[in-house]
Amino acid sequence: MYKHIFFGFILIVACILFPSCDNPRKAFSEIEKGINLAYQSRFKEAEACFDKAIKYDKDSYEAYYRRGTVKFNQHKWDEAIVDYMKAIEIKSDYADPYFNLGNIYSYRNDYDKSCYYYKKAEEYGRQNMDDYVRNCP
Repeated sequence: MYKHIFFGFILIVACILFPSCDNPRKAFSEIEKGINLAYQSRFKEAEACFDKAIKYDKDSYEAYYRRGTVKFNQHKWDEAIVDYMKAIEIKSDYADPYFNLGNIYSYRNDYDKSCYYYKKAEEYGRQNMDDYVRNCP
């Protein structure tokens, strides 16, 4: 019995000393705030929320994707690319960053890269890709 109490005490102390115990929950909360701000076109504030989410959970592919999206909407395309690539690095079958990378390269008239990313988005389940991949080799 004392063994269980001791380990419970150690767990509580560890959570106090190393606040990473709450990090995924805090990250999720910041992501939700950021999404709401992004829908209001308050991109800089949304970006700050996604920055916090990443600080709380470095493996949050959703936070990287969402931060990339607010950067995309501010035409910070090079920065958005970095975030989308990080989201893909964490979760390689996540279709949405591939799709947005396709959009960036389409805007830049780099159709080979655009097609590559559109096809990857389609491969990983992104719906309604026919118009995007129609002219791809």
